[in-house]
Amino acid sequence: MKRLFVAALAVLLLCLATHVAAAQDVPKIDGFSLGMSWSATASTLPCRVHVDTLFKKPGPPRRDCSVNDSVTVTFFGDTSKSVWYVKSRSSDTMGSVEDEWRSISGGMIRLLGKPDSVIVSMRSEVDILTVFWAGKPTRVWSAYACVHERPLRTGFLYSRELTIQWDSEERYSACY
Repeated sequence: MKRLFVAALAVLLLCLATHVAAAQDVPKIDGFSLGMSWSATASTLPCRVHVDTLFKKPGPPRRDCSVNDSVTVTFFGDTSKSVWYVKSRSSDTMGSVEDEWRSISGGMIRLLGKPDSVIVSMRSEVDILTVFWAGKPTRVWSAYACVHERPLRTGFLYSRELTIQWDSEERYSACY
């Protein structure tokens, strides 16, 4: 009986070690990731403070802190809950959101791993490509990337957005 218990414990520890080893780290964008402390890492950044009174529940303040022109970190209380990156470029020639994705996908896959889905849609004459990395047992975070192509009078505007957030039921994964 003791041998059976020791063998079962060994298998359990091996499974746990394999699960921990296979866990995917939380990615960083410009040195910021999920779970960081506002007071330790971002207290000197310009932040927009939001007071959530939607349900009149007292709670920690939400701060959207600007790291630079492209990166914003959202803190609830003292803990970062999402990191997002937005970059735009204009072009006088028409391309496609698929081409834009191909040009940036290598860096995103190196940062986040292989995506779970890549979908192209169109809303109001705007092509939108949405890429999603779902939370799973080895990934405690989820992420989505949006690539937009908007026609302008003088050409086209391509915007890229990447959001990394804790995996939860409150996902903000809609690309507009």
